[in-house]
Amino acid sequence: MTKAKLRIENIGGFRKPFSIEFEKGYLYFVEGSNSSGKTSLIKALAGILSVSSSGQFELRSDRGILEAEHLGIKSSEKNPQEGLVNAHAEFGEIKLEIDGNNYTYYVKKDGTPVVTPENGNELFLLTGVLSNDSRVLRQLNNGIDDFSWIVDDLSLAKRYGEYTDMLKTRKEDAERLYIRSKQKKNEVESLKKKLDALKDARSFVEYEMRQMEKQYAEIEELIKEREEKHSEMESKKNSAREIERSISQLYAEFERKKENIAEEEKILKSFQEEYTSIPEIVEMEQALEELITENQEKVTKLQTQRERTQGVLDLYLPALNSMDKMNISQTKCPLCETGSIDSEKLSKKIETLKKEIDNINGRIKQHLMKRDFKKREFREKKERKEWLKEEIGNIKDELKKLRERIRDFPSRISGEEDRLEKKREKIAKLKEKYKELKRKTETVDEEASKALDAKEEERTRINKELGAVETALEETSIQILDKLVPPEKAERILLILLEKLDFAIQNFSKAANEHRRKAARRFNQNISEMIQKLGFEKLVNIRLNDEYRLYIERIGDNGEGKVIQQIKSLSTSEKLTIALILQSALRSTYLSEIPFFLIDGIIQDFDEDRRREVINYLKRLTTEENIIVIATKLNEELPSIRIQEV
Repeated sequence: MTKAKLRIENIGGFRKPFSIEFEKGYLYFVEGSNSSGKTSLIKALAGILSVSSSGQFELRSDRGILEAEHLGIKSSEKNPQEGLVNAHAEFGEIKLEIDGNNYTYYVKKDGTPVVTPENGNELFLLTGVLSNDSRVLRQLNNGIDDFSWIVDDLSLAKRYGEYTDMLKTRKEDAERLYIRSKQKKNEVESLKKKLDALKDARSFVEYEMRQMEKQYAEIEELIKEREEKHSEMESKKNSAREIERSISQLYAEFERKKENIAEEEKILKSFQEEYTSIPEIVEMEQALEELITENQEKVTKLQTQRERTQGVLDLYLPALNSMDKMNISQTKCPLCETGSIDSEKLSKKIETLKKEIDNINGRIKQHLMKRDFKKREFREKKERKEWLKEEIGNIKDELKKLRERIRDFPSRISGEEDRLEKKREKIAKLKEKYKELKRKTETVDEEASKALDAKEEERTRINKELGAVETALEETSIQILDKLVPPEKAERILLILLEKLDFAIQNFSKAANEHRRKAARRFNQNISEMIQKLGFEKLVNIRLNDEYRLYIERIGDNGEGKVIQQIKSLSTSEKLTIALILQSALRSTYLSEIPFFLIDGIIQDFDEDRRREVINYLKRLTTEENIIVIATKLNEELPSIRIQEV
């Protein structure tokens, strides 16, 4: 038998250090009056077995934290004093030793972890604890029949569901971009028409200016020179605006690429930390082989022990049957064949041997389950480590490319800024020459000068409008990943992307649904086994239906026929019974490798006959699955808690 050693200090009602040992294969009652520390003991075990190495309760979204708060193993904003740590202490400490594993959980009053166990599993919050605050019983008490979380959050459907949600988010983003690309595509058509109209208007103004040269023949050369300078100046301004747009785009692209690099570096760091936290594959293979070998040796010894025990039982059973048929109370001992044995002692011996065989079967099953769990764990870690290695390599390659792409950005921006400065200097010189020609024109012919001023101002206005339209056209581009793509091309790319996302979502959704169905079948099978073990004749069928709602079928009140039972119409004792069945099935289905089942404040709420059946069932469960079941029980006559093996 394997012992579990628990030590707690400053946890709940335990201000001073408190230590206790439990042994696998047994049911324990923790008795005491209110506030004696019964629930504190349950909370301590629940806390250290469920908190992850990061110090968090990492079930999907905030559900893990909420469950921890419900069970009182984490304080909440509303109730900062209600948590694991004693109200008069700043820190609490829990230590647990079992199966060669040492768990240590050192936590502050506000729930901040200081030291966390490496082997905690947050699924224990939903699978290993039954109390009035546990989720199963909360739902039953509130008449809620939707138990889809059992297959959504606890099976692999959770992972596929997360992938599906991620892809759906990306699809929503792609759909928004697709709608935007269509809108921008229409906008481009309108802007191009406006651009063509402005170009035509500018051509007409320039034509009119050429005609003016002929109209004012006496100053034709002066007007022509002035018009050429103005045209050259406007051309330089347009060129300067293009350089400004280029600089603006370079800065924007530079910032985007820096953000991409920062994001990739963040992901790389996260992946590298996770990769380092997983042991090397060779080490894991060696550890697994050693465990399998050790496990097989234990199983072989147990099988030999079972065969030996079965052999003795096979000698005793015929002897007892023969005594019953012959109606005698004593016979020759079938084992030693020298002495004699009476029927009462023989019956007790047979019962002891049967229990011993049940116990051996439970221990064999536990070893085999542990072996299968370790194999599955190794396979998952190996696949994850290999995937991480590949992804780390891909991210490093991508980072190298991104860094190469932005390496010359500062020099490109600086070059463009130099070009812009030179362009502005030329514009300033042209402006001075233009002003000088304008003064000369006004001196020779004021009327001609004013007419030319008007046309030049009109051309300047048109050029500004042209520049604004060209900028607007550039701004219609759609950013896909780190590239700016014209709306028409973006529309085609996004259509293809949406088709691929739809395909991926369908596949992941299909995989998630398949895992839900498998989990439901396994869970329902375990429920069926629990019902048979408990021997509750009136409860015929309890299962999750196709919609993952709780379906309950029982014998009718007249003792005939089957009727569907609504949760709201269940008695308190029936709700507790079903809660026990569901919680046991949850533990067996999802977390059988943790050899604890905790029951807080439930046993005394059963009626007397049902309580006896439940206790017998729990005793069989501890033997068959080689686990430790700890149940609290109210006893106002005890000033402090008393822990006894049942």
